[in-house]
Amino acid sequence: MADAPSPSPRNAYSREAMRSIPKLLQLIDRNPFSPTYGCFDRSYWHYRTMDFPSGMYQEFVLPLALVHAHPFVDNPYFGKKRVAQLAEAGIDFARRSSHRDSSCDDYFPYERALGALVFSLYAMTEAHQVLKLNRPDLVEFYARRGDWLIRHQETGRLTNHQALAALALYNVYLLTRDERFRRASDERKRLALSWQHEEGWFQEYEGADPGYQTCTIDFLAKLRQKSGDDSLLEPLVRAVRFAWHFAHPDGSYGGEYGSRNTYHFYPHGFELLAPHATEAGQIADHFLRIGLPRGTRYFNEDDRMCCHYVYDWLQAYLDYCPQRPPDIRAAEPFARWLPGAKLFIKKTPRYHAVAALNKGGVIKVFNEAGCVASDTGVMGRLADGKVVVSHLVDPEHRIEADVKGETFKVADCVSPAAAVRGRGDSRAR
Repeated sequence: MADAPSPSPRNAYSREAMRSIPKLLQLIDRNPFSPTYGCFDRSYWHYRTMDFPSGMYQEFVLPLALVHAHPFVDNPYFGKKRVAQLAEAGIDFARRSSHRDSSCDDYFPYERALGALVFSLYAMTEAHQVLKLNRPDLVEFYARRGDWLIRHQETGRLTNHQALAALALYNVYLLTRDERFRRASDERKRLALSWQHEEGWFQEYEGADPGYQTCTIDFLAKLRQKSGDDSLLEPLVRAVRFAWHFAHPDGSYGGEYGSRNTYHFYPHGFELLAPHATEAGQIADHFLRIGLPRGTRYFNEDDRMCCHYVYDWLQAYLDYCPQRPPDIRAAEPFARWLPGAKLFIKKTPRYHAVAALNKGGVIKVFNEAGCVASDTGVMGRLADGKVVVSHLVDPEHRIEADVKGETFKVADCVSPAAAVRGRGDSRAR
């Protein structure tokens, strides 16, 4: 008797996503007679511990639209009319609960948060297309959101937000065919690319963050898929080759050595780029074969954040690249110093280490069993009660790099009595 064929690793994307759909259905107000019908912010509509809804939550419409529209593996929601109705209700609630200018809040009332707006605008416009809705009133709502986005920027350099703004605006263009939105998408794309370092990384506040790097890769790869803009391919391949250094042998990715300390991992962009870069396929395959089965992928399952990954896993399943590359763990040992990012990476047969010299020497070391060493800096309290830390990104660190000898030294260059900087924490320097 022949052995049964082994299941495709691709199926792990679908199965991981399906675990979260019951949670999303529990978060939404499903009562069509309720004034908050379609709201996913349970703290607002159910517990009433918030007096305004966070607009970020309405991105949850996209995974519901996807599971309704596609026969994913182990998908009991395929073709269920009620699931499609709830997705549409979520878009309707976003329209009703927005400010007059169509902006939305996230953490604070009247915040008009660009991040919440672009995440929800992309998800709603994508869900609209997936569900093939015929709702001119919703298209008009997206256009007003797009107009707000054209007129507003945010402080700080968060390239992932600019990349997602470009993607959301392009979706608005596809639904309206208004050239203003295509031009605005191009402007945001150019801004995002202008923040890419020659080493391949995109700016996230003070520097490179491998976790958010996967977000920016994802959003720009989606944009290339939709627009056919091949000018994105070369910067995306460079971005992938930077990201390749941070896939750990245990299946985890990213961490405290990044400028924003994140472990984010969005696989869809890597699947889209796998035909163009071996490294993209290796990163995606490592996540599928190691990170998901072993449970070493990042778990960020609170009510606000759980959705980001769910629709990305579903999209990665749909665009799975069947040609898989050699295992990333078989790559030859290397030692690499990236002076722009101020990151040193070393891979040997026994371990994979990453050190951030611009963060006072934060270092993480992994092998196939997991994280075997972690030093994320000193934390302490001074006699006057101030908390001091050594792990914040600081351009004033003195860094001595002996690349050939693989020896690095980092020192602070001013006294510990330096002024307090950054979110109320004082720096030990």
